Amino acid sequence: MGKDRFVVNPFGDLKLTEADKQGLKDFALNFIDQNLEKYEAFIGGDGTKVDQKKWKLIKTKDDARVYLERDPMIRTSAGGVKADHPEFLMTGITWGTVDDCMFGAVNPTLESMRIKTSYVEDMSGGAVLASLEEPTVEEPFNSMNVKWMEIDLPFASTSLVKNRDYVFLECTKIVRLSNGERVGVLMFHSVDFPQTKKLPGRIRANITVCTIFRQIGPDTISLYGSA
Repeated sequence: MGKDRFVVNPFGDLKLTEADKQGLKDFALNFIDQNLEKYEAFIGGDGTKVDQKKWKLIKTKDDARVYLERDPMIRTSAGGVKADHPEFLMTGITWGTVDDCMFGAVNPTLESMRIKTSYVEDMSGGAVLASLEEPTVEEPFNSMNVKWMEIDLPFASTSLVKNRDYVFLECTKIVRLSNGERVGVLMFHSVDFPQTKKLPGRIRANITVCTIFRQIGPDTISLYGSA
């Protein structure tokens, strides 16, 4: 993968007012709170058992399972847009610690994005458009950024299909559940600005994902994600 894909910001400098920044921060925290509430309901009911009447298993890989909502609800976005797209649910187990997962999730700079992609290969291009919160020595896993990423699709070079790209708010954070338990959170949510117009030859797609990492053993992590 060529490094040049991670050098050029296709939109130039993203100008955000202080009100813009505060609005994004407020949205991220509210979004995370909503997902934590859903997660606590999920683990507080019948353990971590998935309701098969509500969710249909569509994919299994290693110790992870992905489910699709059987009967989508009509949901209203923060902007007042109604949609009935089905929700996805991911559950699983991985090895390590919450800190291990968060080290892998936090990539607030162009260079860290490039390094992560060289291992994970989860995108073909990207850029950090704006930084709202940066990790500190005291809180190394807390970050918030506006990013752009592009994903190459098969046959995109033949004009049969177009690559997908995304402009989104990314937030990583360590939070506490209502019982005081420490968990890690990674969220993505599509955002739009006058400066981030659709790019030629690409389809602007939307993404909304929240993943929660919880320690359930000395070297075992419970994974939970909704999208």
